[in-house]
Amino acid sequence: MKIKELCVKYGSNKTKEYQQSFAPIYDFLCSKLSAENVLEVGVGYTKMMQKYITESTIPTFKYKAGASLKVWRDYFPNAQVYGLDIDERARVENEERIHFYLIDSTNKEQITELMNKIDKQFDLIVDDGDHSKRGQIATALNLLPYMKKGGMYFIEDTKHAPQVMEALKDYKPFLFDWTVNGEGNDRLIFIQL
Repeated sequence: MKIKELCVKYGSNKTKEYQQSFAPIYDFLCSKLSAENVLEVGVGYTKMMQKYITESTIPTFKYKAGASLKVWRDYFPNAQVYGLDIDERARVENEERIHFYLIDSTNKEQITELMNKIDKQFDLIVDDGDHSKRGQIATALNLLPYMKKGGMYFIEDTKHAPQVMEALKDYKPFLFDWTVNGEGNDRLIFIQL
């Protein structure tokens, strides 16, 4: 199943049916990736995410926390999937191969402590958490050291893409931009180590 189809199945807003147009890029870039460890920052919870579903082409769908984590789990059948969020309402429990941590990805000490605990390098990291310029830069600088060589790092919803890319220029970021005249949220930064 393609990432786009899994996004529709689980209600992830990474597809245009629910809000954004990221799924085709993920389908293209991840098609040859054989991931063992996937991490997503910003799990989302029902009250926050349901508004995207209600405004969508499938308005009767009921969102449940961890939709994107389930997408990654199903797309990468051998991967362990890790979700980080700062809000307890995003907690995901009793899902095979999904691990949830209540943590602030912008806090270097918290990330270092967690990474020492789980002791993994990641094939794929998706930042869909704090969409502020400061938050996206801090999260990337905290997590990129835990990427495998050849791994992929994505930053979603980059309203401040030029500044974020400048701060991460040593990683040679690439920008996918679907905005019209700079308006909108459909910007995705991609880094491959």
